[in-house]
Amino acid sequence: MKTLVIISHPEIETSMVQNFLKASAAPLEAITWHHLDALETLDVAAEQALLRNHERIIFQFPLYWYTAPASLKMWLDTVLTGQFAFNGRQPLAGKTLGLSFQLVRRLNIFKLAAVNKQRCLKFCAHMNWWLVS
Repeated sequence: MKTLVIISHPEIETSMVQNFLKASAAPLEAITWHHLDALETLDVAAEQALLRNHERIIFQFPLYWYTAPASLKMWLDTVLTGQFAFNGRQPLAGKTLGLSFQLVRRLNIFKLAAVNKQRCLKFCAHMNWWLVS
C-alpha cells in the first residue's frame, strides 16, 4: 500500500518526533514523505495527483493552539477545492486517512481533570471533516 505522509512542521530539523517517525518507518516500503514547509510554491495539480496516487494518507503535524500549523491549513484550503474534493466528487473515497500529531505541551495538561478540563482528542474534533469529507 502506497503511503503519503503530509508533514506540516516549521522546525522539522529539530523535531525529535519527526526524527523518530522517519527512523521508525525506514524499513517500510512505498512511503512518500511530503514536507509542506519545504515547498517553494504550491502546485495544486501536483498535490492533488499525490492524493490520487496513494492509498493511505497521513497528516502529521505538531498541535499548536489546538489546531494544525498554518502551512497545513493553507494546503487544505488550496488543494481540497470544490472542483476536486466536493460537489459530488470523492477522490479520497476508499483511501485510509489518518492524523498523527504531537503535543507541544505536557500530556497532563490535556487530560480530562487538567486545568482546561478537556480531552486532547476533543480539541481535534473540528478536524474530523478532513477524514470524512
